[in-house]
Amino acid sequence: MQFRQSDLDAIANGDITISFRRWKRRQATPGKAHRLGDGAIEIVAVDPIAESEITHNDARASGCESPQEVLAAVQGHLRRDQDPNAQLYRVEFRWLGSEQQPRERLAANDQMDDAELDEVLTKLNKMDARAASVPWTQPTLAAIHDHPGRRAGDLADAQRRDTAQFKRDVRKLKALGLTTSLEVGYRLSPRGERVFAALSDRSRNAKS
Repeated sequence: MQFRQSDLDAIANGDITISFRRWKRRQATPGKAHRLGDGAIEIVAVDPIAESEITHNDARASGCESPQEVLAAVQGHLRRDQDPNAQLYRVEFRWLGSEQQPRERLAANDQMDDAELDEVLTKLNKMDARAASVPWTQPTLAAIHDHPGRRAGDLADAQRRDTAQFKRDVRKLKALGLTTSLEVGYRLSPRGERVFAALSDRSRNAKS
């Protein structure tokens, strides 16, 4: 789940504990943790809701002053490809803190539902789309998968890439919980293995 940068402090302070979203299908699961800034939130509840059911208390807990402001904010944050008439959801969450939800816990979580897996794959696609050259996320994951513990410089050389840029890219994958640093080199985390398997399946299906 994504939030406005301006809301992060209020979420960390516990002032914002609810978010309203329009989705064609549920995109969050109770009990799941999502990284947010330097910390993480845990989803407490996800419920479909009618516009008329938004209360003033829930509006304030979402950072708005009224139900009308909630609806205006929801519509304003929709992407161009999103349906403005999709089901409205009330998402309740709690701040886990920057220390209570270390990156290692995220990396160890490979029990992703389809929505969470799609969210990660979408982020990887966006990283590839922003790349100045060729897509790099799957080749990088594949290199680490095939050669755990190999020096970053060796992995970069094998792909004819700059070592410093390769390391920066690996840090982006680590921020998603997909890689783990070793004393020398890297390995895929359990979460990374799950994502890499999904990417490999999609590549095979695209070729068949």
